Amino acid sequence: MAQYKLTTYIARLESLYSKAREDYNKAVKSLKELEDSHRKKMSSGELNAVGVQREGERYNTKKREYLDAIAAARDTFTTGAAEVRQTVDTLFSGLYRVDPASMDLKAVEILKSGMLTQPELLEMAAKYKAQGNLAMYRYCGTFADEKYSPETRSLAGAAKMALQRTDLQQIDSFIDMSLKGLRDDTVLADGIDKHHEEWLQGYLQAAEEITATVDTPWDN
Repeated sequence: MAQYKLTTYIARLESLYSKAREDYNKAVKSLKELEDSHRKKMSSGELNAVGVQREGERYNTKKREYLDAIAAARDTFTTGAAEVRQTVDTLFSGLYRVDPASMDLKAVEILKSGMLTQPELLEMAAKYKAQGNLAMYRYCGTFADEKYSPETRSLAGAAKMALQRTDLQQIDSFIDMSLKGLRDDTVLADGIDKHHEEWLQGYLQAAEEITATVDTPWDN
């Protein structure tokens, strides 16, 4: 068995973003320098008609080069991020599948009878969660009274969230935030990147408890 933490893959996305942002910053800086230089030359009055034409051609060629570099930084991140997402989808999908064989039929009957108090329900759910039996843990949640306590509200929420891929939600949201930091509108992109460390820590914290245990070839 091998254990994988979602934070590992958030960190991989962070590494991809940091490299892409470095390339992005380099291209944006070159583009700004080009625009300043072009503006000065065109307003200097020193260029004749031929010089103006050549300067315009030089400017357009270099501008295209730098814009392509910005797009390339974004594309490289997108490609790498897609690979990370595919890995996460493969490794963590088991957390969101229910194996019918894992259902404890005696416990199901007890739950259906309604004889358990909410504290007893919480105790039963905790047992199944500790065993890694997500099917029974979520089933317990369908009997939780959300008004009873924060614990039962959390348990009921787990049952409702059973079909949602919270792992992929975190990955997709991180990718989307990263792309906003690599957009053509540099003012908005810089604003996103300014709070980079803040939103990175938020994603790491949200992903902290998402862990998958996966069979390895040598387990069989």
